[in-house]
Amino acid sequence: MLKFKRMPKSEKEYALNLARREINMEAKRLDQYKTYLLYQSQKKIGFTSFNYRPQDKTIYIYILAFEQHAQRQGYAAQVLSKIMHYGCKKYPDFKGLTATVRKTNAAAINCLQKYGFQLIKERKNYLDFFHPVTEGKFL
Repeated sequence: MLKFKRMPKSEKEYALNLARREINMEAKRLDQYKTYLLYQSQKKIGFTSFNYRPQDKTIYIYILAFEQHAQRQGYAAQVLSKIMHYGCKKYPDFKGLTATVRKTNAAAINCLQKYGFQLIKERKNYLDFFHPVTEGKFL
């Protein structure tokens, strides 16, 4: 079972390095989001960073990154489901999840589409996705 632990400041370098290495991203705004380390058993396998956006009543997934050995193992579904559940429980007006990915990040695009996210906006270098709150099970 996947466990979430709030990321202490002492682990920020881990998150920054993982984001650079696995998703080619400079996570410059990490401090602006709720960030959790992800563990399988006692082993750290990645992190996620997200926040509620009251202007559109969604939770924006800023980053979801896994160690290479933990990719394509179904962990993304567990993380997205847990964040969806958190949003439903914490925010009465919650409408769903949003995420933005680079057009060149085929793995992230495939992952989001696999789990029911729909493309809502295309920009020069990025794609914006949305997954509405659903009845019952998320994924």
